[in-house]
Order: sequence, then C-alpha cells, then structure tokens
Amino acid sequence: MAEFDHLDPALPVSARTSAIFSETRRLIEVAAMEAGLFVGITAGLGVVIDLTGSQSSMVVNIASIALGFLFVSAALRKGGLAPNGLQNGFGTYFGISLLAGLATILGLVLLIVPGIVLLVRWSSAFGHGLADGDRVTEALGASWRATGPHFWPILLALLLPAVIMLIGLAAYAFADFGLDPAQIASVVAGNGLLMAGSLLSTAVGMAVYSLTTRDNAGLQQVFE
Repeated sequence: MAEFDHLDPALPVSARTSAIFSETRRLIEVAAMEAGLFVGITAGLGVVIDLTGSQSSMVVNIASIALGFLFVSAALRKGGLAPNGLQNGFGTYFGISLLAGLATILGLVLLIVPGIVLLVRWSSAFGHGLADGDRVTEALGASWRATGPHFWPILLALLLPAVIMLIGLAAYAFADFGLDPAQIASVVAGNGLLMAGSLLSTAVGMAVYSLTTRDNAGLQQVFE
C-alpha cells in the first residue's frame, strides 16, 4: 500500500483518493478530543431537542459552528499544517462557512451539479483561510485553484461522509420521536451519524488542504 505526502495529478484517481482518506484519518486522530467533542455535544443536543419536542434547533447550529472551529483549529495546529500558528481566527472560519454553505445549498437546490462542484472545489478553504491567512473570498479562490486537478478523487472521498449522513437521515425516517427504546435508538443513531458525517466531511477538506499545499511537494512513497 502506498502513501503520498502530496497529491500528484499524474497519479491514478484511486491512489489520490486513498491518500486523502489516509490524511483524513491522521488529522482526526491528532485532533481526536476535539472531534469527539464535536460529535458528542452536537449529537447530544440534537437528541435532547428531538425527544423533548423543543424548537431550539439554533442551539445545535451554534454549537456546531463553535465546535467545528475548535476541531479545524486543532487539526491545523496538531497536524503540523500551521507551523507559524493560525493566521486568522473565528471570523474567517464563520465567513467561509456562511458564504460557502449558502452558495453550495443554493447550487444543490437549483441544479444539484453546481452545488456538488462548489462542495468539491471549496473543500480546502478552511486551511487557506486559517493557516495561510487568506481572507474569506481569497480562501475560496485558493481552494478552487488547488483542487482543480483533483476533482474526482475529492468527490469520491466526500462520498463517504455523504453516505453516512444519508444513513442518519434514513434513521430519522423510522422515528416518530417517541420515548420507547426503539424510537430513542433511531433518534440517537440519526443525530450521531449526521454529526459524524459532518465532521468527516470537514476533515476530508482539511486533508485536501494538507495534500495540495505542503511545502515538501515532492512525492514520497512508502510501501508496506
């Protein structure tokens, strides 16, 4: 099995997809505490809100944004992707989340394909914004340029979190939010899978940033 420290467009799609998955796993492992907090707290809040019939979904959104920033920051620092420290903070993270999120949702709602394209091409924007110090629109532009040669490997890597989130939505389809054990299990599974998929999608984007912007752009192969 080969592992690469940089994505070379000449490599097969399967090799580049495998590299993205390997780097995604590494970044989640180095920021395991922050990843656990994101999934545990946001999913827990979602379960409580669903089972109590509360309309306070905004609480989950706020927690998701705050804990998402915590995870991204930790992955960049602990993963060695911000050797000079973070160059921008929460404002840039929030701006990228808001602008990219709204544009992607609009693209998905209108024609689907434009939304998928934006999701792939802007996937590494958090790294450019927080580690490189780019402003919001600059980070999106840098991500667009960096991901251009790797559209298909990134799309394939993002299919995994998408499938996880779809399974989470399916769990909701069988829940009427009652308090019997089966319904509680469906609600817990639904929230947990949705938040795990969201975290994994962000981690894939961080991996893409890592593999498309490292200083040591030379290719290294380690065979096991």
